[in-house]
Amino acid sequence: MKLSNSTLLAAVLCCVLCVVLSVTAISLDQYTLSRIDPHNRMALCLDNYYNLAHWAYLLYDLFHLFVIAVFALVLAETTSWEAWMGAAL
Repeated sequence: MKLSNSTLLAAVLCCVLCVVLSVTAISLDQYTLSRIDPHNRMALCLDNYYNLAHWAYLLYDLFHLFVIAVFALVLAETTSWEAWMGAAL
């Protein structure tokens, strides 16, 4: 199965987005937790930075699933599928 260049470009862009979203989510989460007590749930759920951090975590997971699927197809194309299944050659 030959993947098109646009699919591979989309996977690379999603990799970059994964890095950006994970750094954004971690930094915003740490910033919020440095300002607000983590046990104060009401203040955390009302904080915009905390909400944005968790949306970034969710988008990171969605993009990451796409990247894993595309690169698994690329690796399965370049190597034998028996090696992926753990069979002896």
